[in-house]
Amino acid sequence: MKRATQPTSALATLFLLGSSLALIPGCPRDDGEGDGGTDAGIECTPMTVEDDCQLDDGDPCTEAACIEGACVLVRRPAAMERIVTHVPAQPIEALEYHWGRLLLAEGPDGVGEYRVSIDPTSTTVTERVRYPTTGPAKSLRALNGHVLVSEGETGLEVFADGNPDAESLYLGPDPITGSAMIDTTVIAFAYAKGLDFVDYAAWTAPAPQITVDTRGRAFDAIGWNDLILVADGLAGVAVVDFTDRANPVLRPEPLIRTEGRVVALRRRGNLLGVAESGAGAGLFDLGASGGPARLLSMDLGGPVVDVDVMSRNTVLFAASDGGLTILDLLDPENPVVWIREVPEGPVLDIYRSGEQVALAMGDAGVAIYDLKCTPPDPTP
Repeated sequence: MKRATQPTSALATLFLLGSSLALIPGCPRDDGEGDGGTDAGIECTPMTVEDDCQLDDGDPCTEAACIEGACVLVRRPAAMERIVTHVPAQPIEALEYHWGRLLLAEGPDGVGEYRVSIDPTSTTVTERVRYPTTGPAKSLRALNGHVLVSEGETGLEVFADGNPDAESLYLGPDPITGSAMIDTTVIAFAYAKGLDFVDYAAWTAPAPQITVDTRGRAFDAIGWNDLILVADGLAGVAVVDFTDRANPVLRPEPLIRTEGRVVALRRRGNLLGVAESGAGAGLFDLGASGGPARLLSMDLGGPVVDVDVMSRNTVLFAASDGGLTILDLLDPENPVVWIREVPEGPVLDIYRSGEQVALAMGDAGVAIYDLKCTPPDPTP
């Protein structure tokens, strides 16, 4: 997740980002989040692969190789290992994990923040601070020195990092199911009422209030150029035109009509991963001529609840009963399952930090895995 520079006021910055972005209706450009590497197919030899093959997709689990005299990307061997298991008193429905900082939504116990220390001989999980919430913590988001906790009908509660005293409680027009940050604007997902735009400085609705009532149930949202893509439940992937930051407008047709209830979105460049609960995993090419094209539909053995796009060649999906599935897209015509892990509890949420992936498993707590793609430093 990107972290933006903290603004002094959301209203003061609504117009700053994106005003210079050219947007062709129906055909947005790649905004630079695609992956580098233009040497595919360049001639090489095994002895000179490092000099000849400047391929990098930003993925620690792929590497450049010289095969049959040409530069290609290849998959590193799968060696995923569980490095942490932690079971708090309350079931875990949502989490975030940032290189040793673990945040857990623990229902009536609020949000627990833990320090995870990992070394070759032992692993410790130590509670650092607890954020006591007004209502049961259902989901959370760490944003620019704050912890935002979605509490359903209770609203969106805001804490400063490390401070157990709530800074603000924002009550939306409907139960708050989650939140996101698009550019420097905080958006609350107000379930049946769509998107509710929140003033980051005061944690209140700006005046006049800015809302976008989508056609379905808003579960998630991400930015794409001057658009907001919304996981809109059975209504598919909705599109909000965000060119005018003070006047976002819902487009009349969804970007994608999906096969199931859309509950999560993740994007890298023009590759969009979609969690279609009830229908499986979906992948789309947003840059295809004629509009977004479906690249993949896959049944993962249970309702798909979350997705993360690690690179254009590696996508992670979580299915409540089917566990964690990591897809290999190096051959785009033939995607294959690279890793599948079905833990002891239903997977309700995933969060990736580099090569480490954390899973929320309800009553079974949290598990953190290391993909172990980067070879360890040689012993001196």
